[in-house]
Amino acid sequence: PLAGDAFLPVFATPAPETDEASTIKQAIIVVHGAAEVYFEDVVKAVQRQKENQSTVVIAIALPDKACSLKDWAPRHSALNGGYRAPFWNISRDQWQFGGLSEHQPGHDGVSSFAALDSLLAWTQTENP
Repeated sequence: PLAGDAFLPVFATPAPETDEASTIKQAIIVVHGAAEVYFEDVVKAVQRQKENQSTVVIAIALPDKACSLKDWAPRHSALNGGYRAPFWNISRDQWQFGGLSEHQPGHDGVSSFAALDSLLAWTQTENP
């Protein structure tokens, strides 16, 4: 959900299997450098609490190297185009302080805080 042909990689649970979106009562946004590990831990905790029908879990992945949509989600070949994710590699921790991603051809850097804002807006749109 970023401008142009940029995308923000995320790990996300699917929407609950129901016709009513109103079953979603909360979203948990995981922000950590080891997104995949913590995402899985939070999903397990939500399942243990039997909240998986009312909770969406999303973990933002802030890559430290170039990443295309084809790399991130190869089975979505219709969407692959030239989509690129911002990445933070000069100082792997710079995203924690709102640092700008690396410049790529045709893209200025994006603040990690702006990326998080975009993720929150997308979450609200997808789970009203």
